[in-house]
Formats: sequence, C-alpha cells, structure tokens
Amino acid sequence: NATGYGGPEGISNVTFAGIDNYSVRNARGYDDFTSISATVSAGTSHNLRVDIIGYRGGVNDEVYAFFDWNRDGDFADANESFTLNKTSNLVGEISITVPQTAVAGDIRMRLLVSFYDGENNPCDTGTNDVRFGEYEDYTVNITAAKSIASQEPFYTLLSNPVATNLGIKLNNTANGSAVITLYTMTGRKVLAHKSKEGENTIGVDVSELAQGLYAVQIEQGSKRAVTRVIIGIK
Repeated sequence: NATGYGGPEGISNVTFAGIDNYSVRNARGYDDFTSISATVSAGTSHNLRVDIIGYRGGVNDEVYAFFDWNRDGDFADANESFTLNKTSNLVGEISITVPQTAVAGDIRMRLLVSFYDGENNPCDTGTNDVRFGEYEDYTVNITAAKSIASQEPFYTLLSNPVATNLGIKLNNTANGSAVITLYTMTGRKVLAHKSKEGENTIGVDVSELAQGLYAVQIEQGSKRAVTRVIIGIK
C-alpha cells in the first residue's frame, strides 16, 4: 500500500515519454493511473516532469520517482529510486535513463510528493510513512534495446572536451532538424537548442554553463541518442 494521507500536497500533472496527465488530488493521497502507459526502450533517456500543489506554494515539498526495473514487485533495488530536481517550487524534473538490464514488458512507475523530506518511502511501512503528500502510479512498457551494430549513426560529435561551442554534424539533413538537449549528471535540463532546417553542422553555445560533465541528448526525426561531453575545458 501507498497512502499520502493529508494535503494539500498533491500531484497535478505528470509528463514522461508520451504521458501527459492532469489530475486533482485524491482524498486518500493515492491515485491509480496504471491504465495510462509510456513505452520506452532499454538504454534510452527521457525527461520526467511532475507538477505539484503544496503548502506555502510547495517551497518545502520534495518529489520522488520509483521504477520497478526488474519487475520483482518492489522499489528496493539499485537505481530504482530518484529524487527530482526542483526547477521551481511547484515543479520537479529529472532525466531518467532506462537501464540496459531492465526487464522487457510492463513495469510500474510510482511518483510521490511529500512535505517532509524524511518521509519518502515508496510503500507504507509503519515507519516514516508520508503524512502530507500524494502517490500516483503509472505503467511503463519497456522494449528491448536495439543492438548497437544495427543502428546507423546519424550524427558526429566534432569535439570532446568542449570549450565554449558544442559542435555536432548531422549525417543526413533529409531527416529534418535536430533538437539538442543538455542535462547535468543529476538530470537537470540546462539547455535546449533546435537546429535550422537543412543545417548540416550545428553549433551550440555552452559558454554560460559551469565546467563539468554533461549528458547530451540528440533527437532527429525518429532517431535519438545520448552521449556525454566535458564542457569548459579547452
């Protein structure tokens, strides 16, 4: 069981891999939306955004996500629990990477908003259970990852490390423009850039970003890839 008990803490909207679900807080502090599903492939990354309502405008609330990757009926295994980054008082976001070892088929995604940061159990245990919050459950369908050998590369990273300009060359502009999104290694989105139609070589200004390691998601048409770059080093 998972019970959020009191409010006003609640989840108002969830977006993840095609899911875009608005909801009103359930009085029990739990909503079963497992009839709503997303389909993802092992090894891919997807942005998870959870909008909330909360006491004092949500300033003290924390947002959590749990994925039963191995479909064993719990969220107790490694890399199954996540704390979202609060991009505002009422929004939590994180980039979720589906493990290559995730079991194919339907698994459960559980989301939680909680007023007290120490009360973040994925299920009721009798100890530190959520007093002010709400849980929501969704279904995530995992498909097997394509073998790397079968994937045609659709881009070339022009340099790594990167000083101030991230250069990416598209191998086929006929596939349309590309969207380049950068995330910190904790999953916070820090930059997004869309190339011009027909643009072959893309330059993304990263001079305002702090030095460090970033995840770069490259999307062009139906193709998607995630790589890592070091930024701020000449």
